[in-house]
Amino acid sequence: MLDAGGGCIINIGSTVVVRGSARAPQYAAAKYGILGITKSYAAAFAPTVRVNTFAPGFIETQATLNRQDWKTGRAEKLRSMTPMGRIPRPEEVAGTALFLATDDASHITGTYMVADGGYNMVGA
Repeated sequence: MLDAGGGCIINIGSTVVVRGSARAPQYAAAKYGILGITKSYAAAFAPTVRVNTFAPGFIETQATLNRQDWKTGRAEKLRSMTPMGRIPRPEEVAGTALFLATDDASHITGTYMVADGGYNMVGA
């Protein structure tokens, strides 16, 4: 991309960087690492290549639906804590990542964009 004169990199993060995770601290550590890589490469590659992180919240996939904790109340608890009142399907949040790749985001680099239905703003 540097040799070609432009482009963008979109890393996949998580909203766990907003809250941390008592359930999976190793997952949180890995996602914080993605933010470090994002910021480092954004600084190194600017202004030719933009680098950002897309940070989705919980997503309702078949794997999520099959989880035992999801079946026994976690889904309802998370929905009740999300201002949008639901957990999205992948296609509902894919546009956020796509936006970061467009010219409309041409002045965005080194950051992360959250798509979590407002879950992480609760209590702010």
